[in-house]
Amino acid sequence: ERAVRIQDSHQPLITRRGTVELAPAYDFLSSTVAYLALGARRDTIMEIALPLGGKRRGLTRKSWMTYFARERLGLSDGVIAAVRAELAAAVPGWRARIADSFLPAEQKALYLALLSERLAVLAIGPP
Repeated sequence: ERAVRIQDSHQPLITRRGTVELAPAYDFLSSTVAYLALGARRDTIMEIALPLGGKRRGLTRKSWMTYFARERLGLSDGVIAAVRAELAAAVPGWRARIADSFLPAEQKALYLALLSERLAVLAIGPP
């Protein structure tokens, strides 16, 4: 897998098995942890860089699954389930990378808590 960018596009793509796809967890954690580490209040931080249904914070499972996945992308329930399973399978690796990172312990804890929070919104578990 390798990440590529399309000119004038904010969303990175990956090539996998010869197919170019939108990275499934793009913008999932964004820069929230950096703002939290700097002392920003949670309710002032945007959850994602690009608006989803006109919102950048307070996103729900319905925002992601119904509005984005079904309505905007036109994905079937089977495809959505497969992507959710792929994300769930990736979680242990994400947790390991965070734990092994160069980040200070406080930021690691913030990332792990944010990851659990976002997984809970998507009902992907156990976090």
